[in-house]
Amino acid sequence: MGSKERFLGLDRRRAAGLCVSSVLLLASCTKVVATHAKPDPVALTSYLAASSSSVASVSSSKAAVAQKAVCSQLIIGYVRYLVAWNAFVDALNGSGTAEKGQVDELLGALGDASSQMKAANVDASEELGSATTNYTDALDRLTGLLKKQNGSISALNDASHQVTAAEQKLMGLCPS
Repeated sequence: MGSKERFLGLDRRRAAGLCVSSVLLLASCTKVVATHAKPDPVALTSYLAASSSSVASVSSSKAAVAQKAVCSQLIIGYVRYLVAWNAFVDALNGSGTAEKGQVDELLGALGDASSQMKAANVDASEELGSATTNYTDALDRLTGLLKKQNGSISALNDASHQVTAAEQKLMGLCPS
């Protein structure tokens, strides 16, 4: 009996862990995970304001603020991507096809995450900037495969794995 190649879902517990890592974003994260909604910009603004004031005394406050911006965008963008990817994968593994809305949500999550990370990557340290670029490149590769609709299951799984690996490397540079 041959085994059918399947799309690989992402760890749903990772979404909860990322949400809990930032208490001020917890409500927004929970909403994203529960309802597939977009993150709450008010929660993000509050988080950034609190982060900015707490690092103002640091001599390299510009870099510290940039780090908080990158890290908060990473959390909300990756959580939204993770939820959209898992819905997409569940549909493909179940019925063999994803609905247009699921594909659109996944493409939207990828596009938003990439553009928000690029915008947040201003004044970041060289190491953080490089890791952010690797992450956005991985997001953009997966987006390209999905838009062309010619990626094999293994190519899409590999591209998704590259996004996760880049996210984990970048998250390692974020304060806990």
